[in-house]
Amino acid sequence: MSSEVNFIRSMTDLKTVIKINILAGTTCTILGDPGIGKTEGVEQIINVMADEGIHPMGWEPPENWAPKMVGFYASQHEGTDLSGYPVLSADGEALTFKVMQKLRSLNEGDALVIDEVTLADENTLKPCLQLTSGDRPSVNDWVGPQHVARIMMGNLATSGNYDYVLNPVQCNRGKVYEYLGPTVDEWLTYGMAKGLHPAILTAIKMEGASLLLNWNPSRDRNPTHRSWVTASKSLLAAEHLYPGGVPMDVRLSELASAVGDSAALQVETLLTLQDKLVPYATVVAHPTTAPVPDGHSDPEAQFLMATHVANKCRPDDWSSVARYIERFPLELQATMTSPIVARHPVLLTTSEYANYASRTGNLR
Repeated sequence: MSSEVNFIRSMTDLKTVIKINILAGTTCTILGDPGIGKTEGVEQIINVMADEGIHPMGWEPPENWAPKMVGFYASQHEGTDLSGYPVLSADGEALTFKVMQKLRSLNEGDALVIDEVTLADENTLKPCLQLTSGDRPSVNDWVGPQHVARIMMGNLATSGNYDYVLNPVQCNRGKVYEYLGPTVDEWLTYGMAKGLHPAILTAIKMEGASLLLNWNPSRDRNPTHRSWVTASKSLLAAEHLYPGGVPMDVRLSELASAVGDSAALQVETLLTLQDKLVPYATVVAHPTTAPVPDGHSDPEAQFLMATHVANKCRPDDWSSVARYIERFPLELQATMTSPIVARHPVLLTTSEYANYASRTGNLR
């Protein structure tokens, strides 16, 4: 990309771009490094299209409209899969082209999402461009329905796709954006809601964007938004396997296999600190006296303890946990309570949560 103007710098902005292109009925291509959430961001918008009334302007969807995403990886298909295999008519007189079932399943108002276009060969890329040009998806003698949102995605040449060059024809047929990924705060909110490992969340909170995403195609393991999720799953599984404490070599190996050696070592320092934190059982048993790390002298320990408690909390523990949470700074209380009620929304209907909210002003 030659201009910084069309950079998309957050997940919020990515969703806005997708909505605008759906409303405008235009095709867009989203390019960016691997593992930064391009596909997930697009899926989230498609899942709420009907609820939020996101559809091409000038078209009124039918009642009970339920759009679906029809997607495929361009890198996993031959050109003939998309342009269609030649088929003779029943009388043997006419030759038609039968495209794959996924394309034929498109209905008016659906979304066609083509991923990994930058890994496709030329014979596959040509029908991809045909499918995303004009007022409806079509290729050879197959013509799809109108009012179909069309989105393509792929990685940058600098991500390791050295054989792919974005050509002017493709740019002229649609719009092209470069996505930099979610902000650190967006990713932390996502990670807290998903229950990712507290040490990983704390490391990224303290180190920022440089630790969250550091893609280098010359390395075989890189910290990315996706690989941190993988690292978290492995670390949580290791802790389940070793309830008495994960050996350092095991947890370092599990981290490094996903995000690389340097990033793994940065998280390891927090895992060592985690071993010294107040146990969750102590928090539940003694919420008003269990130590709370000082945010000024030890911000890493305070955020780590906050995410640790938020991950462990269950509805039956809420009454005690709420008393402990109240002893944290108000802005951190919101960080703690948001993922808890996201995982256990029944809490919002309880008097215990209402009492906590009225005491602290931490209203949801």
